[in-house]
Amino acid sequence: MGSDGKRRNIAKRRFSDLVLPEELERLLASTNRAEAVFHLGTNSSTTATDADEIVRTNFRVSTQLWNWCARTGPPLVYASSAATYGDGTRGFDDAESEVRFEEPRPLNLYGWSKDAFDRVPQG
Repeated sequence: MGSDGKRRNIAKRRFSDLVLPEELERLLASTNRAEAVFHLGTNSSTTATDADEIVRTNFRVSTQLWNWCARTGPPLVYASSAATYGDGTRGFDDAESEVRFEEPRPLNLYGWSKDAFDRVPQG
């Protein structure tokens, strides 16, 4: 629900733009307002082997968006992933605590990148 108590439905909204990772920095530098930012991710390949590319596209892009939203005010809605939990033997606890953040053991670069962003201080 929105702050006014009304239900919100993304299907009723119109997209202003879909932005490629290489276009993001330019867009954020030239924009100072948005109603909301929906970040669906960039590289979701669980078999990716280029760590530099995963850091650039997944971690840095997400961090840029978070910093911009924190500075300018719109909510950031992003897609995390169960890949942050690894093989699941340590459970699937979403409690926000330092201990919880030390438990996941992602099995691939994609999971690592999502876990790394989940650990970025947000507040």
